[in-house]
Amino acid sequence: MTYSTHPHAGKCYQECTLRQFKTITLLCTGIFLSFSNAYWHESQASEQGFYQTKTPYQPQQKLSDYSAVPRGYQLVSAQLVTRHGARGMTSADDALLMYRLWALAKQSNGLTPLGRQFGSDVMKLLQANALLGYGQDGIIQPGFGHESQLGASELRGLAQRMQQRLPGFLTQLVRHKRQIVVVNAGADRILESQYYFLQGLIQDNAALKKLLVYPPAPAPFPQSGTPITQPDGRNRFLLYFHKLTKKDDWVTDSASPYYATYQASQALQSYQKSDSDLKQLKDQLDRSPQTQAMAKRMLSKIFTPSFLRQLAQGQIAVQNTGEYHFQSFDGQYPTTVTGDGKSKIKSILDAANSSYALYSIAPNLQKELGFDLNRYFPEAATRYFAFYSDYEDFYDKGPGIKEKGAVTYQVAHILQDDFFAQVDRIAQGDTREGAKLRFTHAEEMIPFISQLGIEPAAQQQPLAKPYSYANNPWRGQIVAPMMSNIQWDVYQNAEKRLIVRMLLNEKEVRFKTDCAAAQLTPNSFFYDYQRLRQCYGYR
Repeated sequence: MTYSTHPHAGKCYQECTLRQFKTITLLCTGIFLSFSNAYWHESQASEQGFYQTKTPYQPQQKLSDYSAVPRGYQLVSAQLVTRHGARGMTSADDALLMYRLWALAKQSNGLTPLGRQFGSDVMKLLQANALLGYGQDGIIQPGFGHESQLGASELRGLAQRMQQRLPGFLTQLVRHKRQIVVVNAGADRILESQYYFLQGLIQDNAALKKLLVYPPAPAPFPQSGTPITQPDGRNRFLLYFHKLTKKDDWVTDSASPYYATYQASQALQSYQKSDSDLKQLKDQLDRSPQTQAMAKRMLSKIFTPSFLRQLAQGQIAVQNTGEYHFQSFDGQYPTTVTGDGKSKIKSILDAANSSYALYSIAPNLQKELGFDLNRYFPEAATRYFAFYSDYEDFYDKGPGIKEKGAVTYQVAHILQDDFFAQVDRIAQGDTREGAKLRFTHAEEMIPFISQLGIEPAAQQQPLAKPYSYANNPWRGQIVAPMMSNIQWDVYQNAEKRLIVRMLLNEKEVRFKTDCAAAQLTPNSFFYDYQRLRQCYGYR
C-alpha cells in the first residue's frame, strides 16, 4: 500500500521547512496554541486529555510569579537537565497492530459507524510517524521516535524562558568567557532536543556559541573487551543510566567512579524484569474486573459488541504485519514501514493498551497530523488507562515499592552528585563553568525527581497498599510530561554565601522535606547551599 502527502490537505506536514511552517501555521486547524502562558491543572485534564508521560509540555508557573531573589545576591550558576521534547512513536508496532485489528473487524462487519473511520486515521498517524522530521532543521534522520515540530518549539521556548528568568546572566557569561557545558544521553531525539534548545539559547546572542563545551565521554568502556568510542558530549552513565549494558558500559573496577552506577543499573533492570512482587502487582491490575471492563469500554466506540466479545474470549488475534509505502508530497522522501510479526494482540487488554499508546502520542504530532484521536475513545476509559500507565511508571521507575528500598531511583544518585559537584566548584572559587545543560530521557528524569525527594514524587507505597490515585499524588503528566525538566539557579552574595532555588517543569519547588532547616526563611524556595548539601549527605 502506498500513501502520499498532499500540499492542499488542510494540515501541517513534516516536509514543511521551518520557514514554510511559520506561514502555514496561520492556516492550520486543530493545532495546540502556544504553551508559553499555559499551565497544567489536574482539573483541566478532561479538556486536554489523559496523556500522562506523553502530555505535551506546559510551563507550570508564570515568569512574573517567581519569588524575588533575596537582596544582595547575584546569579553565578545555572543548571538544567531535561527530557526530550514532544516526539513521535518509537516504533510502528501499536499502529500496525490496531490497523490489522481494524481490518479484520472490517472484513467481519465488526465496526461501528464511527469505527469505520478509525483505520484511515491510524494510517495517517502511521504516515506522520514514518515521515516525521522530513524537511525539518535539526532532524538527524526522519522517521519514528524523532522530535516533532511541537517538540522543537518546546525546547526553543524553554531556552528563551530561561533567558527571561535570568536576565543578563548569559551576557555575563560572554563577558567573562565562562563555559556552558553540554552533555547528552546520545539518542537521535536527545541530540535533536539539544540542537533546538541551543538554537533558542543563542538566537539572540551568537557569542554564546563560543562558550559551548562538550566534555569527552567517560572512557574506556566496557572495561572488559574492546572499548567503544563515544563522541564528545555523550555520558551514558550520567544520562542513560536506566539501561547500561555489559556490551557497552561494563565496569569491572570497583574503584571506578562509575562502578556504583553500573551496579545500580543492573539492579534496576533485574528488578523490572524479574521481581516477583512487581510482577504480582502488575498481574493484579491486569486481572482486575475494572481493568477488563475498561479495556472493553476503551474499544467500544470502534468495534461492535460481538467483535469485542470474540476478542475477550480469545477467538481473535493479530500480529504487526504488513508493508506500507509512504512518501512526502514532493516525492523526495519515500520510505517503507514493514511489520516484523513479533508483536501481537491476543486479548482485549492488549488492544486497549495499543489504543491508549496511539491516543496518547497523537497530541505530540498535532502540527504534522492536524488532529488527535480523542473522539474514538470514551473519556472514562482514557482516564482509567492514564491511571494504568501511571501505575506501571510509578513501580518501574518512580518511588516504587517501600519494601524494595531505593531500587527504582538510587541509580539517579550520579545525576544528583553531578548537580552538587557543579555548585561545589563555585563554592571552591572555580567559576570557569557558568552553566551546565543535560539532555536525557523520561527514564532518567523520573527516578531523579524521586531521588531528590521532590513532592509529588517522594511517596512510596507498601506492598499491602498498592498505588492508586486516592492514596498517592504521583502523576505522570505532572512529574514527567514531554520535556520534563529540573533547573537549579545558584546565587552568591558579597560574603560568598551560596543559595539555591530549584524548579520542576519551571515551577518553584522545595527540596526534600528533611531539608526545611536549610531554607532561608520558613516556606522559602531559596536554600542555604552548605546546609542543603549536608542535608543530602555530602560532607
